[in-house]
Order: sequence, then structure tokens, then C-alpha cells
Amino acid sequence: MKLEIPEKAVIMLMGCTSSGKTSFALKHFKKTEVLSSDAFREMIADDENDQSVTKDAFALLYHTARLRLKKGKRCVIDATNTQAFARRQVLKLAWSFDLPCIAIVLVVDEEMLLDRNRMRKDRGYPDYVVKRHLRKLNESVSVLGEEGFNSVYVLNGVNEIDGAEIIIS
Repeated sequence: MKLEIPEKAVIMLMGCTSSGKTSFALKHFKKTEVLSSDAFREMIADDENDQSVTKDAFALLYHTARLRLKKGKRCVIDATNTQAFARRQVLKLAWSFDLPCIAIVLVVDEEMLLDRNRMRKDRGYPDYVVKRHLRKLNESVSVLGEEGFNSVYVLNGVNEIDGAEIIIS
């Protein structure tokens, strides 16, 4: 699948933990463009899994995004974004700079998510966390267009995710 992304845009990745968002982002975008909630947690607490610093991590992520956007740089927001309030923050960021906001959703089946999560030595959330992310993702995908995203790309399964091609226009 070809994903057309404007040269100047805010890109929101959406997907469950262990769906491959960070790998996808780093495959298709410059590492400086990718603003990962995990990386900001790690920056603050020396542990990307420390959920106690999530509020501060996102404050720093959005501060960094605003600085980049002021300089005309692209931002790829790498977080689960399965909750409506999180997506609204991304949209408000894009709108505040009069930029389009593009959603890229990575959909991976439950068993693969659970297997990947269990194999991660750096993570290993309880299964119920993965299942909750997946439930929220499934509830949210159909309303993304109504929320205000300029384009919504849903990549279903590992083959579509791995075969995606980003075209900057």
C-alpha cells in the first residue's frame, strides 16, 4: 500500500503495544522526526516502561514537537493513541500550525501482539493491557475520519505493514 504524506504534516501512529510502531517509524522516517512516548519516558526516568512519568513524558514530547514544527520540521507521534483524548492532542498540535494531520494505524492480530509482548525482554506488559489496547483500537478505527484527520491509512496485518511505502508529496 502506498501512503501519500504531505511534505509538511503531523503524522500520528496508532497501534497496540508490540504492534511495531517504532520499527515502522524508523523504517520510513528520519529518527529525528520520530517522537516516541517510550523514548521520552526513558529520557526522564531511565526506563521507557515507567508509566509514572507518562504525563511528563508527553509534556516533553509535545514541547519538542512544537519546537520542531516552528522550524518547519515534520513530526511523527509514536504512541499507542488508542484513546480519543490522545488523538485530540495530536490533532490540536497539527491545527495550531495549520498543518494536515495524517493517521497511520497498525493493526496486528491479538495472538501475534501477545506473543511479541511476551518475547520483549524490555517490556512484557500483562496480557490484559495488550487486549485493552486492541479493544480500544478496534473501537476507534472507524471514527478516525470523523475526528478530523486529513488522511487515515489502516495497515492490516504484518504483510501490509511491512509492504507499506511512504510517498512524500
